[in-house]
Amino acid sequence: DEEERLLATASEPLETIILVAIYAGLRVKSEALTLKKDSVDLRRRQLTVQAAHSKTGARFMPIASELLEPLRAQMDKSKGEFVFETATGVPYRWAFETACRHAELSDVAPHVLRHTFASRLVMN
Repeated sequence: DEEERLLATASEPLETIILVAIYAGLRVKSEALTLKKDSVDLRRRQLTVQAAHSKTGARFMPIASELLEPLRAQMDKSKGEFVFETATGVPYRWAFETACRHAELSDVAPHVLRHTFASRLVMN
């Protein structure tokens, strides 16, 4: 329920950033926001987290089916080398906090999304 409410209040590219955190487990600031297009292989359904942006070194993450279309659309919109580029210049953290407030969620930080990924992984 909370995930649905948060996604309903988030506009792009924030919605896809949230999905990347929830379904791929990327750290938002250091990994998702630095994700380059050439690190996303939609055909193989795999993304590469570069060692320079990861605490644990380079790693490969499968792309969940929930991420395929949102990532494809985001990559098509982006004009540069990064997957997530915004024309508005609105800082991600501010947009995330605004979406949480509109979804009536408190005490939710971007890193909680990574915890959601890890919890689901363990439960499965």
